[in-house]
Amino acid sequence: MYRFCEKTGKQQNLLLLNPKDQTDAERFFETIESALSPENLQEDGEISLKQAELKERLIVAKLKSLLEAGWKAPESLVEFCTDMEYL
Repeated sequence: MYRFCEKTGKQQNLLLLNPKDQTDAERFFETIESALSPENLQEDGEISLKQAELKERLIVAKLKSLLEAGWKAPESLVEFCTDMEYL
């Protein structure tokens, strides 16, 4: 899960960062929601099932840490994650 940093001109690994404010947190949640789609998890079939499962666990762990820290996630993401039994 990466995003482009306009300040540095480099990609940032969101798994290693924390949001600065709620707007930033919302960007994290949007990236998480996108990253949890099957085609993104499996990188269009380019990685093994085991690698995709590890990737999924890392993304869900980041999601849980953001929620535990008190950041408010969009309701659609909470519903999706509840349905998928991530939460």
